[in-house]
Amino acid sequence: MASREMTDLETKQTPPAPPSSGEVSIIEADTGIGELLVELLENQFLVKSFSGLMEFEKFYLAKDRENSPDLILCDAKLRDASGLDALKRIRKVDPNVPIILMVSQPDKKWTEEAFSAGVTDLLEKPFESFLFIDKFRGRIAQAKLLKARDRLHDLLLSQLLLTTTRVNRLSDKIETGSRAQSKKLRYASADEDKVRFEHA
Repeated sequence: MASREMTDLETKQTPPAPPSSGEVSIIEADTGIGELLVELLENQFLVKSFSGLMEFEKFYLAKDRENSPDLILCDAKLRDASGLDALKRIRKVDPNVPIILMVSQPDKKWTEEAFSAGVTDLLEKPFESFLFIDKFRGRIAQAKLLKARDRLHDLLLSQLLLTTTRVNRLSDKIETGSRAQSKKLRYASADEDKVRFEHA
């Protein structure tokens, strides 16, 4: 009985794991704003906070792209880079991850440059409401759908290459009376194992 009471007590003291709609990385020079954002978002997402672009790059950009976050929230003014520089450097590594820049009163020229460089959205400071949390969920869900579509496209393409190669090789075997013409054009791939490896 005592053992069961102890188990129940331990269960009550252990906080439940927060629901996660994805992983959000925050790159913010202002420690106070960074802490506020972490506090706001950590009940909905897995959140990692970075004080500058260099720290973020060491943690993520040096790794495989599969380890990239689901959304990046970046200040337009960092200690070691501008938000636009950060945006451009991240886009070279991951062209698809949603990137939202936090900015105070952006002018038209800056805004146009940001969208030309691939920003997903802008978040103006100071925050007048916290409805952007729902927007984050939507951006993450949209990005995941695009990734799933790209994976399906690659899978279908690899199957098409393998099927075409097999059919053409079978056709060449049947045509015993004549030489197969232009195998380089007829075969989608000369090496089925290579196709499997590239699209695994």
